[in-house]
Amino acid sequence: MKLGRHLSEETKRKISESMKGKNIGNRNWENSACIKNQFKKGHMPWDKGKPRSDEVKNAVRLAHLNKHASVNTEFKKGHKVPEGWKESYRKKLYERLKNDDYRIKLNKKRLTACGFKPNKKELFLDSLIQSNFPNNWKYVGNGEVVLGAGCPDWINVNGQKKVILHHGIYWHLWRLQKLRNNPNLSKQDVEREDIENYKKYGFDCLIIWEDELKNPKQIVEKIHKLQIS
Repeated sequence: MKLGRHLSEETKRKISESMKGKNIGNRNWENSACIKNQFKKGHMPWDKGKPRSDEVKNAVRLAHLNKHASVNTEFKKGHKVPEGWKESYRKKLYERLKNDDYRIKLNKKRLTACGFKPNKKELFLDSLIQSNFPNNWKYVGNGEVVLGAGCPDWINVNGQKKVILHHGIYWHLWRLQKLRNNPNLSKQDVEREDIENYKKYGFDCLIIWEDELKNPKQIVEKIHKLQIS
């Protein structure tokens, strides 16, 4: 039993003639004016936002089971890393990280790839800095400036070798406590490490913690003391 619309031989011939000389495979679909593509622009999938049942989820899982996105991933199936390779790689990486030039290059690549932008708290702090100290500080937390192991959030643009860091409690304290397996790691310990890092490059450093944003007046006073010191 044949389903669908049946075309006559004459219709098929006309379609064939109209398509001759047209390279469909290399067509620029983004700029194509065909009705099909116009429909896709802004089109919302019918199932977006609709919860899937466990039965549907399992069917989707089984449909993709043992299928690889590319031929290269198939090689990895069952592949075992040679014994001692991880430890050897770790030692080589640690040796490389001791080199300041390599570390700076690595940090710049990482920050550029991530496309970091100021978050809401950094935007608030930036507005506070620019309104109280106009034309003195520039936001560089997107990786524009990297000094050793650190990337400052603001750098002085009036000839003073001074930087300002904004530290979130989770990323700069709790996460480090977990990574270093040291629950006693304090804000003072983190600040000491940052200050020593920037001091190697001749920069004075001021750290403003996330919980200090509740008191903007105190922040302005701290930045003022940094500038006149």
